[in-house]
Amino acid sequence: MPAPVTVSVPPPARVPTAVSAAVPRLQLLFERNDDATADNPLTYRERAYLVPEGASVVDAEEALYGELEQMQASLAGLPPGRFVMLSMFDEPWAGRPTVQPVVVVEWKDWRGGPAVRYPAAEAAAQPALTPQAEQTPAQMPRAQPPAVVQARVPVAEPSGSREDRLALAFEALSELPTMAHAAQALDHVAGLLDSLVPCAALAACLYDINDDSLRIVAARGHAAMLRTGTALPRSGGLLGSAVHIEDRATVFDAPQQELGFVVTVDSCPGLDARSLLVRPISREGQLLGALQLLNRSGAPSFSADDVSVVNYIARQLADALLLLRIRRRA
Repeated sequence: MPAPVTVSVPPPARVPTAVSAAVPRLQLLFERNDDATADNPLTYRERAYLVPEGASVVDAEEALYGELEQMQASLAGLPPGRFVMLSMFDEPWAGRPTVQPVVVVEWKDWRGGPAVRYPAAEAAAQPALTPQAEQTPAQMPRAQPPAVVQARVPVAEPSGSREDRLALAFEALSELPTMAHAAQALDHVAGLLDSLVPCAALAACLYDINDDSLRIVAARGHAAMLRTGTALPRSGGLLGSAVHIEDRATVFDAPQQELGFVVTVDSCPGLDARSLLVRPISREGQLLGALQLLNRSGAPSFSADDVSVVNYIARQLADALLLLRIRRRA
Protein backbone atom coordinates (compact mmCIF):
# COMPACT_ATOMS: atom_id res chain seq x y z
CA MET A 1 0.00 0.00 0.00
CA PRO A 2 1.51 3.34 -0.93
CA ALA A 3 2.31 5.72 1.90
CA PRO A 4 -0.35 8.35 2.50
CA VAL A 5 0.37 11.72 0.95
CA THR A 6 0.03 14.77 3.18
CA VAL A 7 -1.18 17.87 1.36
CA SER A 8 -0.56 21.24 3.01
CA VAL A 9 -3.47 23.56 2.35
CA PRO A 10 -2.85 27.20 3.28
CA PRO A 11 -5.55 28.84 5.39
CA PRO A 12 -7.95 31.03 3.44
CA ALA A 13 -7.23 34.74 3.37
CA ARG A 14 -9.11 36.73 5.95
CA VAL A 15 -12.20 38.29 4.42
CA PRO A 16 -13.89 41.03 6.49
CA THR A 17 -17.43 40.01 7.22
CA ALA A 18 -20.47 41.85 8.37
CA VAL A 19 -21.02 42.21 12.08
CA SER A 20 -22.07 38.96 13.71
CA ALA A 21 -25.65 38.74 14.86
CA ALA A 22 -24.25 38.11 18.35
CA VAL A 23 -22.74 41.60 18.44
CA PRO A 24 -25.34 44.26 19.33
CA ARG A 25 -25.68 47.53 17.41
CA LEU A 26 -22.70 49.79 17.99
CA GLN A 27 -23.01 52.90 20.14
CA LEU A 28 -21.44 55.90 18.42
CA LEU A 29 -19.21 58.08 20.63
CA PHE A 30 -17.77 60.43 18.01
CA GLU A 31 -17.86 61.08 14.29
CA ARG A 32 -16.05 63.38 11.90
CA ASN A 33 -16.71 63.91 8.20
CA ASP A 34 -14.37 66.04 6.06
CA ASP A 35 -14.81 66.14 2.30
CA ALA A 36 -12.00 66.93 -0.11
CA THR A 37 -11.64 70.60 -1.04
CA ALA A 38 -9.09 72.75 -2.83
CA ASP A 39 -7.39 73.27 0.54
CA ASN A 40 -7.66 69.67 1.72
CA PRO A 41 -7.27 66.91 -0.91
CA LEU A 42 -8.29 64.14 1.52
CA THR A 43 -11.76 62.74 2.09
CA TYR A 44 -11.76 61.80 5.78
CA ARG A 45 -14.22 59.76 7.82
CA GLU A 46 -13.74 58.98 11.50
CA ARG A 47 -15.96 57.02 13.86
CA ALA A 48 -15.44 56.01 17.49
CA TYR A 49 -17.68 53.36 19.06
CA LEU A 50 -18.24 51.76 22.45
CA VAL A 51 -17.49 48.04 22.66
CA PRO A 52 -20.84 46.22 22.98
CA GLU A 53 -21.34 44.56 26.37
CA GLY A 54 -19.99 41.02 26.41
CA ALA A 55 -18.09 41.43 23.10
CA SER A 56 -14.48 40.24 22.83
CA VAL A 57 -11.62 42.08 21.11
CA VAL A 58 -12.11 39.83 18.09
CA ASP A 59 -15.84 40.69 18.03
CA ALA A 60 -14.97 44.39 18.22
CA GLU A 61 -12.53 44.05 15.33
CA GLU A 62 -15.07 42.21 13.19
CA ALA A 63 -17.63 44.91 13.94
CA LEU A 64 -15.22 47.58 12.75
CA TYR A 65 -14.49 45.66 9.56
CA GLY A 66 -18.21 45.50 8.94
CA GLU A 67 -18.51 49.25 9.42
CA LEU A 68 -15.53 49.78 7.12
CA GLU A 69 -17.17 47.77 4.34
CA GLN A 70 -20.20 50.03 4.52
CA MET A 71 -18.02 53.15 4.62
CA GLN A 72 -15.99 52.01 1.60
CA ALA A 73 -19.20 51.41 -0.33
CA SER A 74 -20.44 54.92 0.48
CA LEU A 75 -17.14 56.45 -0.69
CA ALA A 76 -16.76 54.29 -3.80
CA GLY A 77 -17.62 57.07 -6.27
CA LEU A 78 -15.15 59.60 -4.86
CA PRO A 79 -11.67 60.30 -6.28
CA PRO A 80 -8.52 58.83 -4.66
CA GLY A 81 -7.45 60.26 -1.33
CA ARG A 82 -9.99 58.50 0.92
CA PHE A 83 -8.98 58.03 4.55
CA VAL A 84 -11.15 56.17 7.08
CA MET A 85 -10.34 55.69 10.78
CA LEU A 86 -12.59 53.50 12.95
CA SER A 87 -11.93 52.83 16.63
CA MET A 88 -13.56 50.89 19.45
CA PHE A 89 -13.35 51.89 23.13
CA ASP A 90 -14.34 49.88 26.18
CA GLU A 91 -15.22 52.97 28.25
CA PRO A 92 -17.61 55.76 27.23
CA TRP A 93 -16.36 59.34 26.89
CA ALA A 94 -17.52 62.69 25.57
CA GLY A 95 -15.47 65.39 23.90
CA ARG A 96 -12.03 63.75 24.00
CA PRO A 97 -11.03 60.12 24.70
CA THR A 98 -10.00 59.35 28.27
CA VAL A 99 -8.56 55.90 27.48
CA GLN A 100 -6.79 54.20 24.60
CA PRO A 101 -9.00 52.44 22.04
CA VAL A 102 -9.14 48.65 22.23
CA VAL A 103 -8.84 48.28 18.47
CA VAL A 104 -8.40 50.68 15.54
CA VAL A 105 -9.01 49.87 11.88
CA GLU A 106 -7.64 52.35 9.34
CA TRP A 107 -8.01 52.43 5.57
CA LYS A 108 -6.05 54.69 3.22
CA ASP A 109 -7.03 53.95 -0.35
CA TRP A 110 -3.55 54.77 -1.70
CA ARG A 111 -2.11 52.00 0.49
CA GLY A 112 -4.50 49.27 -0.56
CA GLY A 113 -6.14 47.17 2.17
CA PRO A 114 -6.94 48.20 5.75
CA ALA A 115 -4.58 47.95 8.73
CA VAL A 116 -5.43 47.14 12.35
CA ARG A 117 -3.84 48.29 15.61
CA TYR A 118 -4.47 47.53 19.29
CA PRO A 119 -3.43 50.70 21.21
CA ALA A 120 -4.78 49.63 24.63
CA ALA A 121 -2.90 46.32 24.54
CA GLU A 122 0.26 48.06 23.33
CA ALA A 123 0.02 50.61 26.16
CA ALA A 124 -0.54 47.85 28.72
CA ALA A 125 2.61 46.10 27.50
CA GLN A 126 4.73 49.14 28.40
CA PRO A 127 6.34 49.36 31.87
CA ALA A 128 3.83 50.52 34.45
CA LEU A 129 4.07 54.21 35.37
CA THR A 130 2.55 53.65 38.81
CA PRO A 131 2.61 50.79 41.32
CA GLN A 132 0.13 48.04 40.57
CA ALA A 133 -1.97 48.90 43.61
CA GLU A 134 -2.37 52.50 42.38
CA GLN A 135 -3.22 51.76 38.75
CA THR A 136 -6.36 53.31 37.35
CA PRO A 137 -8.76 51.28 35.22
CA ALA A 138 -7.23 52.84 32.09
CA GLN A 139 -3.79 51.48 33.11
CA MET A 140 -4.94 47.96 33.92
CA PRO A 141 -3.74 45.27 31.47
CA ARG A 142 -6.30 44.30 28.88
CA ALA A 143 -6.81 41.03 27.06
CA GLN A 144 -4.23 40.64 24.30
CA PRO A 145 -5.66 40.13 20.79
CA PRO A 146 -4.52 37.15 18.75
CA ALA A 147 -0.90 37.76 17.72
CA VAL A 148 -1.42 36.42 14.21
CA VAL A 149 -3.63 39.33 13.18
CA GLN A 150 -1.58 42.15 14.68
CA ALA A 151 -0.33 44.75 12.23
CA ARG A 152 0.95 48.27 12.50
CA VAL A 153 -0.11 51.10 10.26
CA PRO A 154 3.01 52.12 8.29
CA VAL A 155 4.45 55.51 9.17
CA ALA A 156 5.34 57.67 6.21
CA GLU A 157 8.94 58.70 5.78
CA PRO A 158 9.65 62.40 5.13
CA SER A 159 10.42 61.46 1.52
CA GLY A 160 7.23 59.39 1.29
CA SER A 161 4.24 60.06 -0.90
CA ARG A 162 2.36 63.33 -0.79
CA GLU A 163 -0.77 61.47 0.33
CA ASP A 164 1.00 59.82 3.28
CA ARG A 165 2.43 63.12 4.46
CA LEU A 166 -0.90 64.90 4.08
CA ALA A 167 -2.60 62.13 6.08
CA LEU A 168 -0.05 62.48 8.89
CA ALA A 169 -0.47 66.25 8.84
CA PHE A 170 -4.25 65.87 8.89
CA GLU A 171 -4.08 63.76 12.04
CA ALA A 172 -1.51 65.94 13.82
CA LEU A 173 -3.30 69.21 13.05
CA SER A 174 -6.49 68.02 14.73
CA GLU A 175 -4.78 69.11 17.97
CA LEU A 176 -4.56 72.79 16.93
CA PRO A 177 -8.07 73.87 18.11
CA THR A 178 -7.27 72.61 21.64
CA MET A 179 -4.14 74.72 22.07
CA ALA A 180 -4.14 77.56 24.57
CA HIS A 181 -2.00 80.15 22.80
CA ALA A 182 -0.36 81.00 19.49
CA ALA A 183 3.16 80.04 20.59
CA GLN A 184 1.99 76.52 21.36
CA ALA A 185 0.33 76.21 17.94
CA LEU A 186 3.41 77.50 16.11
CA ASP A 187 5.70 75.15 18.00
CA HIS A 188 3.42 72.22 17.18
CA VAL A 189 3.50 73.12 13.47
CA ALA A 190 7.29 73.64 13.51
CA GLY A 191 7.78 70.14 14.88
CA LEU A 192 5.37 68.70 12.32
CA LEU A 193 7.11 70.42 9.40
CA ASP A 194 10.48 69.30 10.71
CA SER A 195 9.37 65.67 10.33
CA LEU A 196 7.39 65.98 7.08
CA VAL A 197 9.55 68.47 5.15
CA PRO A 198 13.00 68.15 6.78
CA CYS A 199 15.40 70.99 6.13
CA ALA A 200 18.53 72.57 7.61
CA ALA A 201 16.67 75.38 9.39
CA LEU A 202 13.01 76.18 9.94
CA ALA A 203 11.26 79.18 11.51
CA ALA A 204 7.59 79.70 12.41
CA CYS A 205 6.90 83.42 12.81
CA LEU A 206 4.05 85.44 14.29
CA TYR A 207 3.27 88.87 12.87
CA ASP A 208 3.83 91.69 15.38
CA ILE A 209 1.74 94.69 14.34
CA ASN A 210 3.44 96.94 16.89
CA ASP A 211 6.79 97.00 15.09
CA ASP A 212 5.62 95.56 11.73
CA SER A 213 7.86 92.52 12.07
CA LEU A 214 7.70 88.75 11.84
CA ARG A 215 8.94 87.40 15.14
CA ILE A 216 10.35 83.87 15.23
CA VAL A 217 8.32 82.06 17.90
CA ALA A 218 9.41 78.49 17.12
CA ALA A 219 12.50 77.25 15.29
CA ARG A 220 14.09 73.94 14.37
CA GLY A 221 17.45 72.90 12.99
CA HIS A 222 20.51 75.10 12.62
CA ALA A 223 20.84 77.93 15.21
CA ALA A 224 17.29 77.27 16.44
CA MET A 225 17.87 78.54 19.98
CA LEU A 226 19.75 81.61 18.73
CA ARG A 227 16.99 82.52 16.27
CA THR A 228 14.01 82.06 18.60
CA GLY A 229 12.65 85.47 19.59
CA THR A 230 14.36 87.27 16.71
CA ALA A 231 12.28 89.85 14.82
CA LEU A 232 12.53 89.87 11.02
CA PRO A 233 11.32 92.98 9.14
CA ARG A 234 8.08 92.24 7.33
CA SER A 235 9.19 94.19 4.27
CA GLY A 236 12.80 92.94 4.21
CA GLY A 237 14.48 90.49 1.86
CA LEU A 238 12.86 87.67 -0.07
CA LEU A 239 10.77 86.91 3.01
CA GLY A 240 9.18 90.35 2.77
CA SER A 241 8.32 89.95 -0.91
CA ALA A 242 6.93 86.43 -0.46
CA VAL A 243 4.58 87.13 2.48
CA HIS A 244 2.58 89.51 0.30
CA ILE A 245 1.50 86.58 -1.90
CA GLU A 246 -1.46 85.30 0.09
CA ASP A 247 -2.32 81.60 0.32
CA ARG A 248 0.71 80.40 -1.62
CA ALA A 249 4.24 79.27 -0.89
CA THR A 250 7.16 80.76 -2.81
CA VAL A 251 10.27 78.68 -3.52
CA PHE A 252 13.66 80.20 -4.33
CA ASP A 253 15.98 77.57 -5.80
CA ALA A 254 19.05 79.83 -5.54
CA PRO A 255 18.11 82.54 -3.03
CA GLN A 256 21.56 84.14 -2.79
CA GLN A 257 21.40 84.96 -6.49
CA GLU A 258 18.06 86.77 -6.13
CA LEU A 259 18.17 90.55 -6.31
CA GLY A 260 16.28 91.08 -3.04
CA PHE A 261 18.22 88.55 -0.95
CA VAL A 262 19.18 89.82 2.54
CA VAL A 263 21.41 87.43 4.45
CA THR A 264 20.17 88.52 7.91
CA VAL A 265 16.55 87.88 6.87
CA ASP A 266 16.67 85.07 4.32
CA SER A 267 19.26 82.85 6.01
CA CYS A 268 20.56 82.23 9.51
CA PRO A 269 24.02 82.57 11.14
CA GLY A 270 26.56 80.13 9.77
CA LEU A 271 24.27 78.69 7.07
CA ASP A 272 24.78 79.00 3.32
CA ALA A 273 21.27 79.39 1.85
CA ARG A 274 20.93 76.99 -1.11
CA SER A 275 17.13 76.79 -1.25
CA LEU A 276 14.38 78.73 0.48
CA LEU A 277 10.63 78.26 0.93
CA VAL A 278 8.47 81.04 2.36
CA ARG A 279 4.77 80.62 3.14
CA PRO A 280 2.68 83.42 4.65
CA ILE A 281 0.12 82.51 7.29
CA SER A 282 -2.81 84.70 6.30
CA ARG A 283 -6.56 84.80 5.92
CA GLU A 284 -8.66 87.24 3.87
CA GLY A 285 -5.81 89.70 3.39
CA GLN A 286 -4.80 89.62 7.05
CA LEU A 287 -1.19 88.60 7.72
CA LEU A 288 -0.89 86.45 10.84
CA GLY A 289 2.63 85.06 10.48
CA ALA A 290 4.95 83.16 8.17
CA LEU A 291 6.83 79.90 7.72
CA GLN A 292 10.43 79.93 6.49
CA LEU A 293 12.25 76.72 5.48
CA LEU A 294 15.91 76.72 4.44
CA ASN A 295 17.88 74.07 2.52
CA ARG A 296 15.72 71.01 1.89
CA SER A 297 17.40 67.89 3.28
CA GLY A 298 18.37 65.26 0.72
CA ALA A 299 17.37 67.36 -2.30
CA PRO A 300 18.63 70.45 -4.14
CA SER A 301 15.38 72.31 -3.48
CA PHE A 302 11.78 71.97 -2.34
CA SER A 303 9.48 69.87 -4.53
CA ALA A 304 5.89 70.47 -5.64
CA ASP A 305 4.79 67.84 -3.09
CA ASP A 306 6.66 69.72 -0.35
CA VAL A 307 4.84 72.90 -1.34
CA SER A 308 1.48 71.09 -1.24
CA VAL A 309 2.17 69.83 2.30
CA VAL A 310 3.35 73.25 3.54
CA ASN A 311 0.36 75.01 1.97
CA TYR A 312 -2.06 72.63 3.67
CA ILE A 313 -0.42 73.03 7.07
CA ALA A 314 -0.29 76.83 6.73
CA ARG A 315 -4.01 77.04 5.95
CA GLN A 316 -4.92 75.00 9.02
CA LEU A 317 -2.56 77.06 11.17
CA ALA A 318 -4.14 80.29 9.92
CA ASP A 319 -7.59 79.06 10.96
CA ALA A 320 -6.26 78.09 14.40
CA LEU A 321 -4.56 81.46 14.95
CA LEU A 322 -7.75 83.31 14.01
CA LEU A 323 -9.72 81.14 16.44
CA LEU A 324 -7.21 81.91 19.20
CA ARG A 325 -7.49 85.63 18.47
CA ILE A 326 -11.28 85.48 18.70
CA ARG A 327 -11.06 83.62 22.02
CA ARG A 328 -8.62 86.16 23.41
CA ARG A 329 -10.86 89.07 22.48
CA ALA A 330 -13.86 87.32 23.99
